[in-house]
Amino acid sequence: MQAVEHGLLAGLTLFAVAGMALALVFSGAGVAVSKELLPRFGPASRGSFAVLLPALPLLGAASVYSCSRTERTAAVFFLTMAAVFAGTVLFRWAT
Repeated sequence: MQAVEHGLLAGLTLFAVAGMALALVFSGAGVAVSKELLPRFGPASRGSFAVLLPALPLLGAASVYSCSRTERTAAVFFLTMAAVFAGTVLFRWAT
């Protein structure tokens, strides 16, 4: 019984870590792409696009949450979203 419990916890941990890592990678890629694209739209559009930055992780959160089929994934969902928001803040402050 302990082996099954440990196996399930290991799988859940692996899923959470993989989700957080992917979220951080894609957040970084999004920031890199936006750094490249924002200057092409001119300085006046920079403020307009900056308003959309917090909405992008929320859009990802909504899509992930809509794909979850069980209520047991809520903890993984919220941990992943915390990592996404932390990554967004980190990458935004690094600029």
